[in-house]
Amino acid sequence: MGQEIFYCSKCLRRLTTGDCEKGLGVRVGTQACCTECLPQLVSSLTAEEQREFAKELAAQKKAVRADLKRGSSAAVPFVSAAASPHPTRRKSPWPLVLSLAGAGSAVVFGIILLLPRRPEPAAPAPAPPAKAAEDGRTRAARDALEKARKTRGDLEVQIAAWANAARLAQGTPLQKEAVETHQALLEERQAVRSREAADLETQAKPLLEREEFGAAAEHFERARSRRDAPEWKALMDAKVRVVRARAEALFAELLEKSAEARRRGKEDDVQAVRERVSRWGRPDLAAELERRLAAVAPAERAWKAIFDGKSLDFLTRQSRPGWEVRDGALTQVVKNAGQTVAEFGDGELRVRFEAKDVDIVYFTVRKSPSEGFTLNWSTAAFRAFEGKTCEILFTCRGNSVTANLNGQAVPVQATGRPLKGILQFNAQAKLFRIFSIEFRDLP
Repeated sequence: MGQEIFYCSKCLRRLTTGDCEKGLGVRVGTQACCTECLPQLVSSLTAEEQREFAKELAAQKKAVRADLKRGSSAAVPFVSAAASPHPTRRKSPWPLVLSLAGAGSAVVFGIILLLPRRPEPAAPAPAPPAKAAEDGRTRAARDALEKARKTRGDLEVQIAAWANAARLAQGTPLQKEAVETHQALLEERQAVRSREAADLETQAKPLLEREEFGAAAEHFERARSRRDAPEWKALMDAKVRVVRARAEALFAELLEKSAEARRRGKEDDVQAVRERVSRWGRPDLAAELERRLAAVAPAERAWKAIFDGKSLDFLTRQSRPGWEVRDGALTQVVKNAGQTVAEFGDGELRVRFEAKDVDIVYFTVRKSPSEGFTLNWSTAAFRAFEGKTCEILFTCRGNSVTANLNGQAVPVQATGRPLKGILQFNAQAKLFRIFSIEFRDLP
């Protein structure tokens, strides 16, 4: 009986039914393959083809086992004749059949391993854990934040609400929002206060320029009551301290100047300081000025020389011909009255002179054409002072003039009450000379 011929579907090797009986190939349905290409064949089949192939191969395996039981080898698909060293001697087919059975089993097992497994149904995804309920602290913080967000209007009210929210949100997920919002509101408040304080300083500037320190301090003190916040009150208190410090620094400077003026006898300068401080609106500083000035002893007031002992320049031109300067003294050479160029108001006028063989001698202060205050002596009245250096001191204050001679008060004859005028003097005597004429302000 002839053998059927077919070819390996992979390497095209020629196979016959005899080769299959010898175990050199396998044929299942229309598929044929040598045993070397069997793994490639199986891997190239579709899943359905692999299952069919495995099913037919399993059927063949079952048929082999049945034939073995009946003692037949007709259905054995794999026959290994090459394993015998003596091909002329036919050996028993049973070992080969068993090996084929084993080989068939391995092929089936291999095919089964190569078959794609039905994917196991995916395990259901675990349900997300239930959201943990917020703890009491977080709930309290959230409530505070909601309340703060709804707060409108007054900035201080908003700051208080967010400060409370920031306090309750410490250590919770809401802390960042609460703290940042509270800080932003604090910065906004600081900016508002800075602008308001700058406006107040602008309004106070004219008062400070006029040295109205009391009014400037009161300006800031009134502004202090605008807000209850301690920070605002502290800011206004600081402004008041700056104004007071400015006044006190200037006061220290003026106090020294006024004390020096008093020591030098310049009471006009002292009075100017008094009037300046009185405009400050600081009674405490005005009182302190008087207290400190009272402790300053005025220095002796300096005399200003009217006659310098050298020239006649202090006399009017028409009166100079009757006088000469001899040995530093103004000496009369012709019976002619001497008249000063300078006029005298309030102050003290001092004259030192000498006269001998006097018929008459006189001095008139604040002399005007028809008015003045006069001292005069006749021979008898002047006898006690004959040949001696005498000193006359006139004190002129307002419309009143008093005088003394060598420290003794003497009567003054007033013709009118002039407030200002020259000094005139003359004598009818054998000798009449003047050593000095001086003037100084009143204390």
